[in-house]
Amino acid sequence: MRRALMLLSCCGIVAAPALAAQARPGSATTTLPAARGALFDRVVGVLASSYHDSAFRTARLPGLADSLRPMAAAARSLAEERAAVHALLSRIPSSHLAILSSNTRRLLENELFGRLAPTLGLQLMRLPGAYYAAMVLEGGPAARAGIRPWDRIAAVDGVVPERSPRLDWRSDDAYLSDDRDPPLHALLVRDGEQVTLSVEARPGGTRPVTLAAEPWSALAAARAGARLVEHGGKQVAYIHLWYLHMTGVPELLRELMQGPLRAMDALVLDLRGRGGNAPVVPAILRLLEPGPDQIFDGRVVALVDRQSRSGKEVLAWELKRRGLATVVGEATAGAVIPATFADVGDESVLMFPAVVIPEYTGRLELRPTPPDLAVAWGGPLSGDRDPILEAGLDEAVRRAAAAPRPARVLAGQDVANQATPRDIPVHPDALPPLDTVLGRMVRGLGGETALRRHRGLDVSGTARLVDTPISGTFTIRADAPQGFESAVTLTGAGTLRQGMDAGRPWASGPGGQRAPLAGSPAAAIRLQSAFFGPLQYREVFPTIAVEGLSALSGHTCFRLRLTDAASAAITLYVDTAEALPRAFEFRAASNVGELSIRQLFYDYRTVDGVPVAHRIVVDAGGIQRQELQVEVVTWR
Repeated sequence: MRRALMLLSCCGIVAAPALAAQARPGSATTTLPAARGALFDRVVGVLASSYHDSAFRTARLPGLADSLRPMAAAARSLAEERAAVHALLSRIPSSHLAILSSNTRRLLENELFGRLAPTLGLQLMRLPGAYYAAMVLEGGPAARAGIRPWDRIAAVDGVVPERSPRLDWRSDDAYLSDDRDPPLHALLVRDGEQVTLSVEARPGGTRPVTLAAEPWSALAAARAGARLVEHGGKQVAYIHLWYLHMTGVPELLRELMQGPLRAMDALVLDLRGRGGNAPVVPAILRLLEPGPDQIFDGRVVALVDRQSRSGKEVLAWELKRRGLATVVGEATAGAVIPATFADVGDESVLMFPAVVIPEYTGRLELRPTPPDLAVAWGGPLSGDRDPILEAGLDEAVRRAAAAPRPARVLAGQDVANQATPRDIPVHPDALPPLDTVLGRMVRGLGGETALRRHRGLDVSGTARLVDTPISGTFTIRADAPQGFESAVTLTGAGTLRQGMDAGRPWASGPGGQRAPLAGSPAAAIRLQSAFFGPLQYREVFPTIAVEGLSALSGHTCFRLRLTDAASAAITLYVDTAEALPRAFEFRAASNVGELSIRQLFYDYRTVDGVPVAHRIVVDAGGIQRQELQVEVVTWR
């Protein structure tokens, strides 16, 4: 439907490869490689084509790979070949480089989306000679059983951790030193399984603790651990964000601060541990700085440590730069370059950076952010002591006492997505026939004469990822009856293209190699490539149904379901008043699971008799939004 200028999302998250199936517990540590050196060579191949630094790919990667290939070829097990891959990655100067198990990748995916999944509620951190409890989630099985961070885990089901089939691969950055980013290992469990850990909380005293795996998540832990702490005569709110999840963090903060934590005099925001999704940072900042979205006007302290990274590191840096918080703890990880994931076989997933975010990568990558108040983390067998939290509470009380006026919890604005369709109850007999809706669309788009007047269309303008500093340009070329190609070029991400050739939808990434599209993403391309819009719908989609009414962006819309010859379906929303397309949506696989992709159309302007949307917003599952601003429209 070229009159609405619909552009399929070019977000990298949508185009990334699908994840491998989850392996059985223990399998990630025992499987032998399919062929010696094959995993190593697949990793090198991904880096050679997609690693963000083209100069490094050309000048240094080949020689580095050649020097370590004999080590990979001599591997007698998957573990030894992974060690060769890790050695390769450790010599590439970048964060977010690691070889992960498919289990760890799935665990990360679940955590980033806040999904409940079977867990013991902790991971194991390996320091020289021992393993310690880490990532002990509030409200999870381990925390309820009294296991604390820095307790030594001497055995797992009677076996030393390094020999336990439940110990998953290390998941730390290869390039960052182990003293800055210690190896973390997940424990592989299924729902209801019982695991006995030998726990040493104090020197010389080991006790058995039996845990049953149950569904839990870091997002649930953030809610469970939020509390008011009476300290120094003040009420200090404490919230531990274990991850900056893809969705839900601003909403959780609003819920907590306007609800159970409303009586707070100051806020301690715990950003220690691994990272998350940087695009949610602006929405969090808006809750704390003056403006219509602000909900807390008071003293804020942010806690960080050497593992604070990625989205949380960006948040800490912005809080410090904008003067919104005092940062307490250790220097952060210096790891902010965005991660991409590629399935490289043998139950292995390569994490690597394919793009950069200039505003943050240039300033923060491999450059840890120092705290305002330096405090070292607890260390092995530190028991109930948490020096960083203790210092953070003291600082929050000090700042609250020195404030010229008391803290206030404000109403703010609703941060929920206002462009989410809401179904309107309607009796099916009250809906118009499909021919009536399509006829009204033709008239709303200028009439059949205007729609058939041209044989080609060129569109160009600017593109940006909302709430990020990433921006660039886009172009669209459409030709009658069904030729279509779009291209989006974003700073640091290269050019992403998609289109339709000879009736076959395709897409290509920064490398330029085209791949065929199938399913609903292909149906979306077919919709966009219909040069004559609703006049062609019946040719392109054998089945079209008027399903109901929906409210969307202030409009009441007919909801149409269009199904192509391959049985792939998309939903189109058409304004009941002006008969203009307001959005379409479909489901698409991504490297973080299946997402709902929605494209919304605003600011229609008539160009040569045809209304053209001059602003398009592409929402990828609520975790990434792209905005396109049309500047030039040329009919041919």
